Amino acid sequence: MRRARVVAIAGVLAAVAAVPSPALGGRRHPSALLVGEVLVCNAPGHCQQQAFEVSAINRSGAVAGKTSTVGPHNSYRLRVVPGEYSLEAVAEGGLRCKGSADAVAHRTVTANITCLVP
Repeated sequence: MRRARVVAIAGVLAAVAAVPSPALGGRRHPSALLVGEVLVCNAPGHCQQQAFEVSAINRSGAVAGKTSTVGPHNSYRLRVVPGEYSLEAVAEGGLRCKGSADAVAHRTVTANITCLVP
């Protein structure tokens, strides 16, 4: 009887631990990392540097994370909750580029965004 009670209590504790934290507003922790470059190219091997703001947009259309590119390769790093995302890179001059990524828990996923310009 005591063993059954201990097993039942352990099951309840495991179920409570699986519930998203109220401190995060009921959301899961952003444990996936998206990394990549925004490539602005007019021909293969002819790419330019330009500052972008990169957004990850979840399936319901909400922005799940946002960051800016850095360095000569327009690199970005964005921590998000695991899931499927549309990626959008927007430059100050209005250039808008799109990509997508499947973010995986506790993994780094490379998701480059390519902009082909004339």
